[in-house]
Amino acid sequence: MRTPAEALKTSSFILVVDTLKEAPRKRLGTYKTVFPRFGFLRILMKLSSETLAETASNFITCYPNDLEAALIEELVQFAALFNDIVDKQKANLGHSDGKCIKIANVIVCILWETSCTLLFKKYLQ
Repeated sequence: MRTPAEALKTSSFILVVDTLKEAPRKRLGTYKTVFPRFGFLRILMKLSSETLAETASNFITCYPNDLEAALIEELVQFAALFNDIVDKQKANLGHSDGKCIKIANVIVCILWETSCTLLFKKYLQ
């Protein structure tokens, strides 16, 4: 016959430990799927137009029912426009400390995290 302590250990404690052990693995598996698809958005401004177009094309093939081919050109134009704005601000304001670049990175990170959250709510739960 089992003692109450043994019963608690086998019915609850081991289950909780197993859950705590498995949850990070499951989340890591999800991130391994999500990051290769969305990770390029974090470095959008650093990619060449060709690399960005190729990456965006791969992204579209992952979600053909949700994304249009026009997204490729829109991302290339957005990155070029945004880089131009940052360059002009740096030139006009004479910032050598990279504040404009930091602001640009914050905006891109917000865009990336918002995209991931909206498109992958069901996978991140």
